[in-house]
Amino acid sequence: MKNYDVIFIGGSLMASSTAFNLLSERPDLKILMIEKDPTYKHAATPLALGGIRQQFTERTNIRMAKMSVETFENFGEIMETKTFGKPNIDLRQGGYLFLVNEDKWPTALENAEIQRSEGVDIRLLSVSDLETMLPETDLTGIVGGTVCPREGVLDPASVLNGYLHKVKEMGVTIINDEVVDIKMNGDKIVNVVCKSGDEYSAGAYVNAAGPWANLIGDMIGVEIPIKPLSHDLYVAKMPMEADVGTAYTTLPTETYWYREHKTADTLICGRTKLDFEFGFNYDVDVPFFEKAVWPDLAAHMQSLDRLKLINYWRGCYEYKYIDHNEIIGQHPDVPNLYLINGFSGHGMMQAPAAGKGLAEYILHDEYRTLDLSRMNIRRFRENKLIVEKAII
Repeated sequence: MKNYDVIFIGGSLMASSTAFNLLSERPDLKILMIEKDPTYKHAATPLALGGIRQQFTERTNIRMAKMSVETFENFGEIMETKTFGKPNIDLRQGGYLFLVNEDKWPTALENAEIQRSEGVDIRLLSVSDLETMLPETDLTGIVGGTVCPREGVLDPASVLNGYLHKVKEMGVTIINDEVVDIKMNGDKIVNVVCKSGDEYSAGAYVNAAGPWANLIGDMIGVEIPIKPLSHDLYVAKMPMEADVGTAYTTLPTETYWYREHKTADTLICGRTKLDFEFGFNYDVDVPFFEKAVWPDLAAHMQSLDRLKLINYWRGCYEYKYIDHNEIIGQHPDVPNLYLINGFSGHGMMQAPAAGKGLAEYILHDEYRTLDLSRMNIRRFRENKLIVEKAII
């Protein structure tokens, strides 16, 4: 049986971000990442849309997003490797624009005050401002908007690859296998058993299994309150004359879009569903585009009534169904198990900060850069839920 200092169950973005920060401080650590799908075909990150924002309502989320954007802005230099050079994550900070109706405007003002108090450069936009930004958009019912210039979009797959290339160069061992059993001695994990029959032991174990995190908890009899939540994205060809703006834009109906920059006539869009689809179903709901997303877009921009759907895909959030907030930190019942789960759709935009925080806790038994203690799983027992209102 091979022994490591830290074993990650799951080998995608949260695992690689945490491993990077562990080795940045302790390059002598032996780290193993166990990933069941080396193609990352169904991993959450490569299937994400790639929006990044600081417009959250919970202060810890705001701070994590702020810290993470600094990493994204310097990603090429931070993740440079001898083999692959400086990764290009195609960061475009054109803003993350929320269009707000009269009912939601008081809440938007309250949220903006919280965000400003945390140092976010949030801008309150008038209808006149929006007419300049979105000259073709019908703004009937819209009374204003909010945007932050350092928000925007990036390429999630390139972020993941950048981290993976870097941690491999730093010495992380990544194997293609699946954890099927976890052996315990009292309240501590002794080793993990893989589908191949191989067993591995470590001093610390990290559940970084994304939408599968609850299944890892089931193996040792602890509840991880996470479900996989399906989310569809659509790619449509639009008329060349369509002016949809340069920001990632969200309507009050939670229909959203942005222009795919590589092809000027390509629009990427979607809409948050009210009837959640839980489970690992990767069949895209194409009729939903035709009955909900497209009509909403066309109602606001006349030229978009000529959209042509050309592609689509579905990913799964690791949805934290109790309070929509992530779980980070040590498990209170299993002291050598650490959790980094349940980001409910905003994991990619917070991964750099989440990984740094958890790495600090594993090494020092405390958070040193950013206090993430409120995100511990204990909050459910103590009825200290942290409700994040800005879930898209």
